[in-house]
Amino acid sequence: MAQGNKLYPLAIAFYLRGEDLQDLRAKVNRLNALLLPIALLVATFLFLRRVVSPQLRYISLPADYFALFLIAGIAISGVLMRYTVAKGDLLAVKQLALGLLRATHHAEAHQRASLVQHELRSRSRPVG
Repeated sequence: MAQGNKLYPLAIAFYLRGEDLQDLRAKVNRLNALLLPIALLVATFLFLRRVVSPQLRYISLPADYFALFLIAGIAISGVLMRYTVAKGDLLAVKQLALGLLRATHHAEAHQRASLVQHELRSRSRPVG
């Protein structure tokens, strides 16, 4: 029989109660604001543990690091979209993702994304 550590699947559910829909949405937003930084800290801890521990460094594959960077990327983009000015156009992102999935091209979403990139570049350049 196998000995040592065993992995068990785990799911966490959060049940929230609110007086009305507005109160419930406020509680969901507070929970999301709490969970996003925690996910970033967990991904950082797991990455540093893989780098520091010689045993884990020896058995780690590139796929392990890819999963950690994917989790960290999702958490970082969520934190940036929530707490900074870098709000994303979710419709354009959805159209881009579906276009990549279906191998189609949406010119309007591409033009909108290009316009946003142009605006960001023009604001970062010094005038004069």
